[in-house]
Amino acid sequence: MSGSPKFTVSTSLDASEQEGAMPAWHQRYTQLGPGRFRGANLHLDLGDVAVGEERSNVVLAETSAPPTGTVALCIPGQVNEGFINGVRKSAPAFIHVGGAEIDIVTEGSSFGYYITVRESALPGFDRAAFAPLAAIGGAYPLAHELSAWASAILTSAPEGMRRTPGEVDKVLPGYIIDRVAEICGYMAGGNSMPPLRGTDALTLFRAALRCADEIDDTLLRVSHLASRLDVPEHILRAAFLQATGHTPRIWLRQRRLDRARRALLDPETARKGVTQIAMDCGFYHLGRFAAYYANTFHETPIDTVRSKLRA
Repeated sequence: MSGSPKFTVSTSLDASEQEGAMPAWHQRYTQLGPGRFRGANLHLDLGDVAVGEERSNVVLAETSAPPTGTVALCIPGQVNEGFINGVRKSAPAFIHVGGAEIDIVTEGSSFGYYITVRESALPGFDRAAFAPLAAIGGAYPLAHELSAWASAILTSAPEGMRRTPGEVDKVLPGYIIDRVAEICGYMAGGNSMPPLRGTDALTLFRAALRCADEIDDTLLRVSHLASRLDVPEHILRAAFLQATGHTPRIWLRQRRLDRARRALLDPETARKGVTQIAMDCGFYHLGRFAAYYANTFHETPIDTVRSKLRA
């Protein structure tokens, strides 16, 4: 994955050509079913993050491994109960650890999305908590929306790069990294340890609430919160997941978003402007703040201010 944004489209007329279509991945393809091979790839390189789509029209045997030092979110674009490492598997998405080879046999035509993120860019990622390939199902409540999310990125990013050069690659990588980190947090929280007792989870969650209320949480990170509570991060994560259904990372971010929205809805504080309010709430990149805000409240920050003024 390079340092400057790059969007490429490639087509293949043979399975052997398709092997090199996903940059830095280790791929070997063998055509098993009859038919004239047709394959296509879209690839968006954003430095620490890459997003792609791969399509093929025949039954293939594949040996595949993401680049070493990365974590890949692999999202089937359709229900396809093919074989993975000799077992029929079907899931909305998978976490595939970089450098770990898996063997796949597809069933007929197939397509899917992949998002790779450098491990060093994923806060708190613990490789030991994951199998080489981990299915994402009930552990992540929005798993079935991931295909549409990946498709939307590939559809909108090239136009955004053309219209506002330099802006997409500032905002989009962080947004994607946060989503992948969120998924990994759910997976690690659900798979790495037995559940806490319900009373223990609630007690720890409430202690975290009190801690955040007592200090300036503008720059509060999960690691700082765990340190103040004198508990390991994975215990804190598990407590939040059991007590709220959300990771502490998401909870802290949504808490700051809530504070920003309240400020934007207040005529007095709204005079400070969107940028200042965002910074006061710990969002120092306005584009990323606007993306989080719109995703949560289904309107932009400026729309909130305008609607309040019209009322």
